[in-house]
Amino acid sequence: MDGEWKAALRLQIEALAKRNELHRRHDADESIRLRTQKDFFLSCLGFMIGVGNTMRFPAKVYQYGGGVFFIPYLFCLVFFGLPIVMLHLSIGQYSGQSANVALNKMMPIASGLGWALVLIALPVAVYYNSLVSWALYYLWHSMKGLVDDSHGLPWDTCHSEWQLDVTCCDLHKLKSCLNMSTSITATEAFFHADVLSVHSLDDFSLGPLQPHLVASLAVAWFLVFIGVCKGIGSIGWSMNFTATLPYLLLTILLLRGVSLPGASKGLSFLFSINGSLLSSWDMWKSAAEQVFYELGIDAAPLISMAAFSRFRNNIYRDSIALVLIDALTSTLAAMVEFSFVGFLASASGGNVNDVLKHDPLYLSFTVYPGVTSFMHWGSLWASLFFAMLVLAAIDAEFAWLEMIASALMSHFSTRNKSFENRLLAGLCLGGFICGLPLCARKLCSKPHRSRMKDVSAFETASRRRADFGSSRAKR
Repeated sequence: MDGEWKAALRLQIEALAKRNELHRRHDADESIRLRTQKDFFLSCLGFMIGVGNTMRFPAKVYQYGGGVFFIPYLFCLVFFGLPIVMLHLSIGQYSGQSANVALNKMMPIASGLGWALVLIALPVAVYYNSLVSWALYYLWHSMKGLVDDSHGLPWDTCHSEWQLDVTCCDLHKLKSCLNMSTSITATEAFFHADVLSVHSLDDFSLGPLQPHLVASLAVAWFLVFIGVCKGIGSIGWSMNFTATLPYLLLTILLLRGVSLPGASKGLSFLFSINGSLLSSWDMWKSAAEQVFYELGIDAAPLISMAAFSRFRNNIYRDSIALVLIDALTSTLAAMVEFSFVGFLASASGGNVNDVLKHDPLYLSFTVYPGVTSFMHWGSLWASLFFAMLVLAAIDAEFAWLEMIASALMSHFSTRNKSFENRLLAGLCLGGFICGLPLCARKLCSKPHRSRMKDVSAFETASRRRADFGSSRAKR
């Protein structure tokens, strides 16, 4: 009897100790999650703010005639974007798992859908970093101009080695040159002939790899690895920098842009509303594409990031805040670019439409760099702008890569740090290799002013993401 009593007491003590240990672990885990809640929000924000806001949104506004595009854009943002963002955050926060595991637990038959959302990220991550490599190439030239400004920036004037069968216009001779039907600015010529190495090819095969883009792509993937090297769920440390600094740079650029003569011309174009264009079904489809593209809700990075949030975090507050900040960022980026576009239009003696007759998707590379040629310390302003593009795009790359790695780690049921590091390094190396075709000389037929559009595999990939067909109709 005495032995039974002692055994029962021993079991009770052991059970109490185990329960206290679980409480301590739970409290420690909650304190860790509480400390990183800001990092979670910045990670989501950094993922959303990127190419869609700084490059694609201003292009769509121009393409559809100015401020009228805001109406379908805001409609789709509220009625499509916000509910899906809430859904993704709810699934991730409740399950605490990546998309493939979360959907499998919710409904085993839907496990394929979870993996589909993960696999979508593979080509997206590749072409996203191709854009970062372009911006890094421009940033390199801009910073070289800061060190040695004796020769100016390479896109200021035309160069004889640029083999284009169109007339190239030096930036300070735009008034007499842009009146010609087959003319482009030196900035556009630099983008097509130097960056992309477009030549008069009559076939559709890719040319040789371009060393400058290969080197830029290698640097871009190295920066991505640095951002995620601390492991899955730890990208918040890098997001503290990459998700906030672009706003400082955008604010500085906006203050400079609105102070330039002619900026009002560009801003007037941005916010002018032509109600007759609202009946365009193509514009509404494009607005829906833009919302899916911006928020990244065509894949599942938000689910993976929400898995690291506190279980009782207020996702309604976060969802509304994220979508609202996303819309404001798009507007801010558009104001920056169109203020400079208005200045360039005034400098050339034309209208905004004269400056942007083609390549709206590449507005950040074909128009803005030329503006810095008319400004004091132009290399500094160019460096700030392209640094903003790099930071805005690369933090989204962190999220894409983390989602892929998290799904694979969950699939193999391992949390081994060594395996995780090798996996992240392998993904970065694989992304670099897959991105090499985007560094080849771009396929196109003879470049002409009206056809300087579909010159790269990058745009083809861009068209395939959240594309309902409206973009392909314009090819």
